[in-house]
Amino acid sequence: WGPRSRCTTEPSALPLEGMDSNGAAFLPSPLVTAECLPRQSPRLSWKRCRVANVSMAAQPVNRRAFAGVVGGTLGSIALSVTNPGLAATDFSGVPQSKYSLGPKADRTKVETFLPQIDDGYKVLQDLEKNWKAKTEALDGDVVRRLIGTVGVTSPLFNIRKALTGVGDAVLNKMDVSDETVETLQEASGAILDGISAIDFQLYSVNFTELLPTKEKLINQGKQALDQLMIDYKRYLDAIPRA
Repeated sequence: WGPRSRCTTEPSALPLEGMDSNGAAFLPSPLVTAECLPRQSPRLSWKRCRVANVSMAAQPVNRRAFAGVVGGTLGSIALSVTNPGLAATDFSGVPQSKYSLGPKADRTKVETFLPQIDDGYKVLQDLEKNWKAKTEALDGDVVRRLIGTVGVTSPLFNIRKALTGVGDAVLNKMDVSDETVETLQEASGAILDGISAIDFQLYSVNFTELLPTKEKLINQGKQALDQLMIDYKRYLDAIPRA
């Protein structure tokens, strides 16, 4: 690592994706001024920068692209605009889960955040295995409690903080490659997007009286869960564990 330097990333450099029916939102497009930790190699991903200042100009962008900087300020801005109850929301001022970290927690270590992240995956595994049983009553809130968008008991409740914590800890590890950092950042965004997609479908189940529509929404929720499992496993495999 070399000395800190200043770098600016224009909006055109951001890896913006096409807008989709569930994942798109009108968000500010940033001009990022960041403090960078340049490697000795000539290549440095803009994602490796810590955001120091953001100036905003309103443009329609995809939420997943912004979720790629989940470890920095932009992730907090982008993920605050979301579907109702998304686990990515900052739940300050509400009851905390058992995974809330105390003031003595060592936030510089990846391992500090792993219990919540690992337990979250176990919940999703159980949900995938028992999807039919969890949805047969056509009550979307049963699934939403498990994915952390209703109540505070699920390890997926406010999972954004754990993903952010891992991102910050990994950025401080000298032996982690840019490829690993980028994989974790992209997978973090995919996880939050996946939770949002499931939540959207199951939230909608509660607001329709038509059985065929309920069943369609539940099936779409299952498809979103299947993709979430793939993205979550990819994230877990990329985590540099001690």
